Order: sequence, then structure tokens, then C-alpha cells
Amino acid sequence: MRRGNRTWIVAVLAAGLLPMGVSGSASPPTKTEKTADRAGQALNNAGLTAKVKSALLADKVAPGLAINVNSSHGVVTLLGQVDTAAQKIRAAQVAQKTEGVKKVVNKLTVKPGAAK
Repeated sequence: MRRGNRTWIVAVLAAGLLPMGVSGSASPPTKTEKTADRAGQALNNAGLTAKVKSALLADKVAPGLAINVNSSHGVVTLLGQVDTAAQKIRAAQVAQKTEGVKKVVNKLTVKPGAAK
């Protein structure tokens, strides 16, 4: 390799590393980058919520229409009233088996006077 080519390669590599500073750490995220991260997370949350809701609607035991689903960072929260304890348990099982779910918070309640 000729000396001129090596100098050019070193210059390109140095230019790529300069924004990281001496310690090798990247600069703090800009406001635009933070906004993009929040938008990406909102899309991830919406997608996970939709997957869980679809799974609940497809299940024969869990009453999908009666259950509200919220998600944040892989944590899914189930809200609403169901007719039986079995439906409450099944809804949590269905949600937990959904790809991308890290944890389920089951805040479903059984309707008063309903079969336990």
C-alpha cells in the first residue's frame, strides 16, 4: 500500500472517531434523536398492544372485547371486568405467551356476583 493511501485511510478513520471524543463515548443525544427514540418506542408499544389484543380476541376463553390492553417497554397491563376467574387467568396466560411481552400486570376484576 502506498504511503498516500495509508495517510488517506488514517485521516478517514480519525474523522470518524473525532465526534466520539478522547474517551470513546458518543456525544449526548440531540433533541431530535430523543424525539425519534420516543416515537420509535410509541410504535413498539402500539404494535405490542395490538398483538396482545389480537391474541385475546382470537382466544375462546378470554373475552377480548371486555379487556383493555396497555403496554410500555414490554410490560403489558390488562384492565377491565371479566365474568369469571378463569377468564382473568386465561387472559394473563394469553398475554404472557405473546412475542415481545416481558411482564404482564393483570388488573382485571371479576364482575361482582359472577361465577368464581
